[in-house]
Amino acid sequence: MGAGSILVDASPSSARSKLKSSTIITVAGGGTATAVSEGAPSGAAALGSPLSAVFDVHGNVVFADQNNNVIRVEAGSTGTWYGRAMTAGHLYTVVDATVGLSGPNGVAVDAAGDLAITDTGNNTVDFVPATTGTHFGIAMVAGDIYPIANGLLNKSFDGAFAYSAGLSSPDGIAFDPQGDVVVADTGNDLVRLIPATAHSAFGKALTMQHVYTIAGNTNFAYTGDGGPGNAATLSLSPFAGVAADPSGNIVIADGGNSVVRMVAVSSGVFHQKAMAAGNIYTIAGNGVAGFKNNKRALRGEIDTPQGVAVDSVGNVLVSDAINNDVRVIPARSGKYLGVGVKANGLYNVAGNGNTGYVGDGGSPKFAELNAPAGLSVDPFGHVIIADNGNNVIREITTSHPSRPVVATARTHVHRAKRAR
Repeated sequence: MGAGSILVDASPSSARSKLKSSTIITVAGGGTATAVSEGAPSGAAALGSPLSAVFDVHGNVVFADQNNNVIRVEAGSTGTWYGRAMTAGHLYTVVDATVGLSGPNGVAVDAAGDLAITDTGNNTVDFVPATTGTHFGIAMVAGDIYPIANGLLNKSFDGAFAYSAGLSSPDGIAFDPQGDVVVADTGNDLVRLIPATAHSAFGKALTMQHVYTIAGNTNFAYTGDGGPGNAATLSLSPFAGVAADPSGNIVIADGGNSVVRMVAVSSGVFHQKAMAAGNIYTIAGNGVAGFKNNKRALRGEIDTPQGVAVDSVGNVLVSDAINNDVRVIPARSGKYLGVGVKANGLYNVAGNGNTGYVGDGGSPKFAELNAPAGLSVDPFGHVIIADNGNNVIREITTSHPSRPVVATARTHVHRAKRAR
């Protein structure tokens, strides 16, 4: 544990430990069978272009199997998860094709085990609650699936009723610390917020069951840094990841502009920059599509970033789809996954730049990836990568025990069925 290493929360009680060694492995995919039997080893399945994968609080990996129109779980440990008995290292479907999903691109999981899904082909955001009750102002039954925003209109105004949100090909999705759902409305080049409750954030009063634009103005360009997020322009295609940092700021993979941007939830200093509530700022990339690491992230180059994730101390991870790597924008100087870093620089932590599928069992820096997309990081610093072009889910493990199990008395969601 070298001096100056970056710290992350190592347990729900906020015990901390330093990240040093790391190894990359495949945790799901690589098989030949598209429709594997439930509970089969996770390597037996042939995944269909997974674009999003996230850890849940139990260390399971939840991912959107896009071309198979399902949401699946690779169990990180043996137990009862999502209302089902699961065996560690095996694969289970928790939202199946019978509910009518069409090319789901994104999935997010909150601390309670609720699922939020971008049902991309249907231009809808769906929600699967872990418990029966009222969520987003809607009476819901545990395990059923409910639309909480859709695309009935082409481009709706800010603050519109969420059922008329005008979504177009939504992609990345995340929960913020308030339980709100953040979604990349990729077809409209917008980032939208669906509040879980009425509250104020991003410099505006938010009403439950409505939808708000926090970044983008539907024009396809790269303007607006330092000003209101909803006056700026984005270029979100082909896939845009979104994430919330511990303060609730929203990080965006602005892929078409080859930058990573942030919308400040409140006024303050983030990434060593004074930010105003609701305004947008570039935190990595100089707008040139390329490959350049730099001790100043704004002088670095990224090419079509697609996924973003933020750990518990604010380190930002970004997948660089064209360069086939994963980079980090560190929150502080030290070491991250064994790489010496300086705060707010841009550094490569996985992928050697070649397109391929090699390197499991070794250092992630020497592995080959293929168009990496969605990312997630757990409290122990393990990183999940949706290695989209290879049709697999890969994990960067750290020196901590893999996939921590958090005890809970709650029984989570059963396989979802469409609510009527």
